[in-house]
Amino acid sequence: MKLLKTHIIEYFDCLKNEIDVNCEELFTSFNLFESHRVRIESIRTNFLDNVDRIFNLNLKKFGTRKKLENEEINLDDWEFCFFLPKASKFGVLVLTNQFIPENTRLSLRGDFLNDEFNSDIMTKREILLENLIQKILDVKFESEIKDDIIDLRDGSHNIIESFTLESFKFSSLEPTDLSVMENLVNKECLNHWELSLDVTILEKNLFSNFKNIHFLEISLNESCILQDDCFNGLDNLKRLTVLCSAKVFEENVFYNLKNLEELSLKNSKIDALGENSFKNLPKIENLDLFNASIKTIASGSLKDLTTLKYLNLTENHISSLPIGTFDCLKNLSVLFLIDALRVEISAECFNNLENLEILAIIQRKKPGKICNLDELKLSKLKCLAIDSNRVPDFDLNLEMLVIYGLEEFNENMFDRLSDLKGLVINLDQEFLQNIKKELFKNMEKLAYLSIKFNDLSKESLEFIKKNENIYKEFLNQPIGNFVFRFVGDFHHLRISSYELLIEFFNSGIEVSEYAKSSILEREIILAFT
Repeated sequence: MKLLKTHIIEYFDCLKNEIDVNCEELFTSFNLFESHRVRIESIRTNFLDNVDRIFNLNLKKFGTRKKLENEEINLDDWEFCFFLPKASKFGVLVLTNQFIPENTRLSLRGDFLNDEFNSDIMTKREILLENLIQKILDVKFESEIKDDIIDLRDGSHNIIESFTLESFKFSSLEPTDLSVMENLVNKECLNHWELSLDVTILEKNLFSNFKNIHFLEISLNESCILQDDCFNGLDNLKRLTVLCSAKVFEENVFYNLKNLEELSLKNSKIDALGENSFKNLPKIENLDLFNASIKTIASGSLKDLTTLKYLNLTENHISSLPIGTFDCLKNLSVLFLIDALRVEISAECFNNLENLEILAIIQRKKPGKICNLDELKLSKLKCLAIDSNRVPDFDLNLEMLVIYGLEEFNENMFDRLSDLKGLVINLDQEFLQNIKKELFKNMEKLAYLSIKFNDLSKESLEFIKKNENIYKEFLNQPIGNFVFRFVGDFHHLRISSYELLIEFFNSGIEVSEYAKSSILEREIILAFT
């Protein structure tokens, strides 16, 4: 910020006058004890001493640089101070290591009715400073403030863990724009960023000077272009959430984020995953592509994700899925592909996922379909969610099965799945009479049974209520919970040894801790209700 010497003189004169006026108003507004009057006078003296010191320092710098009265000089890195009259009973004087623009000061004061304040014309610098300083002040106000002065001059002492910026008032953001933050805050501790921006381009190396960001959440407008290496330099980034639009994700967008463990593009609009979309991410375990509008997945787009444990492709529009797409995901533990396909694929495409424990591949939107379910061969698979008109003749060691659209019934249909502990069946009401105790006679371990009906007539409702005691005999385990109610779009008949489904998953299903936590934390558990 460049200002005339006369502007500086005028500013500090006004500041001292405001402090004096504020003090006099306190003297006349309250019946103060003498000790309080002495205290207020001491605060005023201390404030004015600091203001004079900084004012003289600024004048000295003007003199050193031998500027004329009518010449402007850059004050961005000069010591500065401003007053927040409403921050405490007397007010708070804030000391900084750089000039704070007027719009930023007015915004921090809450002077939105001030004729001099116009939020619509705030610059990027002013907006960034306002958001950052407000966050720092919030933290400072939670601790004891000595002599009503907040000293922000040493950035290493200004410790905040998170920074939030939601602004649609500027269309670009460059690395140099963020430089105003560097000396004002302890960058080592600023680990969590949340940004919502209306920029048209996410610039290369935007965050390169903030290497200690661990968690970054960024929401961008639909026309924003992600430049190659826009996340370059985030060497300690662990979790990245991006909401954006992109026709194709190429290899250099997320390239070389060496410590990244979780990447979410949930609810983004992405037409295609290109070759090498996720290259050189050696620690990534979690990839969430839920509802990301994906239509095409190139054959090599997932090949570098050898450390991946969790993949969610639910609610996409995939019409092209090359053979072998999942073959390199040797460590994958959880895969969700619910209502993601617009093409028919064979269940055999999952058979190379040798560590897969949880698989949900229900396809209720045509023409998406998983065929050849009988050929599914996954030795570690414990939880499976499918849609099929019959129980497939597969040889799996399942503990939990969800099956939508069941139409074929016989007493031996679950004989190959006698180790099941949990079973969810979704069917039409015309098959209600086919649900009998004999179906479950050999399932000694069954502790959670949920039967979901798309619709039920009045007669069917009365039939279920009349035969409640019979349904309670379906399980060979002690019954702790019996529920029949309408939830969402379904009538649920649930017979369980557990009060809550989450309790069943926590103690009833034997999967790795990672698989269990990934389901519970992301509410994916709803797929198994």
